[in-house]
Amino acid sequence: MIFLSITVILFAAIGVEFERIISTLTYFVNAKEVFTDKEQFCYDDLGCFNNSFPWTTFPTKLSSIPISPEKIAVEMLFYKNKSLSVFNEEVFDPNLPTIIGIHGWSPLLKRTSRKYVPKHIIFIADIFNAIQEKMDGNFIIVNWKKGSSTLNYPQSCSNIRVIGRQIAISLDKIANLDIENVHIIGHSLGAHMAGYIGKELQLMDKLVGRITGLDPAGPAFTFPSMWYDEFPNELEKTHLWYSDAEFVDVIHSDAGTFGGGHYGLSKPIGHIDFYPSMGRDQPFCNIYRYHNRLIEISQFNRLAFCDHRLSKVYFIDSIKRPNLYQFCNETICNTLGFTATKPSSRQTFYIPENNLPKFNKRN
Repeated sequence: MIFLSITVILFAAIGVEFERIISTLTYFVNAKEVFTDKEQFCYDDLGCFNNSFPWTTFPTKLSSIPISPEKIAVEMLFYKNKSLSVFNEEVFDPNLPTIIGIHGWSPLLKRTSRKYVPKHIIFIADIFNAIQEKMDGNFIIVNWKKGSSTLNYPQSCSNIRVIGRQIAISLDKIANLDIENVHIIGHSLGAHMAGYIGKELQLMDKLVGRITGLDPAGPAFTFPSMWYDEFPNELEKTHLWYSDAEFVDVIHSDAGTFGGGHYGLSKPIGHIDFYPSMGRDQPFCNIYRYHNRLIEISQFNRLAFCDHRLSKVYFIDSIKRPNLYQFCNETICNTLGFTATKPSSRQTFYIPENNLPKFNKRN
């Protein structure tokens, strides 16, 4: 907690502008907090959440009680032809695949020159733009900016539990939606939120078709390996896990520990886990670091999170050039990114730097 506090103080001192929060109508249930005690916290229409083990065990102990759903004001937004609109079930086509994008923690973002989409969801727009060139579908962005923009990272970690249930309830309400035809793509905390959505839908006897985790967040979600041997069913509730969907694929681009300067989870958590550049020190970021040793303050955020962000770039590039992302381990071959397929057994791919395709990182 001390390290987290010191870090956010340093970030705050940089003076980075916050993205203006877009304001639209919400599709979600209007939930008000009813009560909180040592064992649980509850909201109207959403029910209660466990506030005991494993949520009270380090590192999840770092997380706070979520802020109220009313203050989080999460939104589901349609994205089509580079434009955003409020989710409208009347234009939703249940016969098409549904792809949902979820951003992560976003307190340090500058305003963007792209007028059609806020900075914190640009990467989702880029993913959707690439997919829309290949196929049609319902493209939905989960905007939880008000719950993710706090400098209090543990607070954002806690907020995603409530949002996960809100989204699951909302998806369950959509008429004729085939949950098996839903693909959720989440980055960092958004990856774990995707897992929570999957867990909540299973309580409704529905299984999400696919979840893609783009460098799922490590801080507050990393446990000693021996704990999984002792409490596997409990600890798996706290983060994205392969049982959260019919197919869970994960790209680890900044795997390690927070103390070691890494922001991604290193543990394999999917049916298939890819570790480009062995999961850290991505080639582009190394070049960026070596050639920018005396960086300006305005570049600090881009540099500090470069490896963490590269998972998004790999995924976008895999949509455009899937043939360059076919890799093999000692057992099977598969494709990193959008065209990945579920293996018959859980697999990990550690990909050396020299096996990765070359690309220019533009965002």
